[in-house]
Amino acid sequence: MLLRLNKSIEQNLIPKITKYANGEDASVKGAFSLDTLLTFSVECPRQLGISAVVLRIHKDGEDSRDISLDFTTSRLGVDTYTVNISLDKDFCGDNDGLFYYEFLFLRGYETLFSSTFNNVDFELSEQS
Repeated sequence: MLLRLNKSIEQNLIPKITKYANGEDASVKGAFSLDTLLTFSVECPRQLGISAVVLRIHKDGEDSRDISLDFTTSRLGVDTYTVNISLDKDFCGDNDGLFYYEFLFLRGYETLFSSTFNNVDFELSEQS
């Protein structure tokens, strides 16, 4: 059983999301072109009790799909999850377009969602 954390503690424990485009830090960018290898790295403080991270992505006007991030390492109380996405025709379809995404943080029977206003800074929310 996972204890519900104190909200004041949770506010200081925010996962860190880093975006890489073709191996270079692109955390402040929001748009990427076709033929880009996009990597998301998510560092979660273990005190949050996160057991899995999922990327929910959908192309404008289409259904969303969920992609599980791989657990890659744990160090000094921080668990890291990563996923690589090749922005090619297989992933994006025949036409380029606008994609929306959010992260789901699973812990126990609870799901927390990333909430952002600028695709750089975000907070955790109990609803999408």
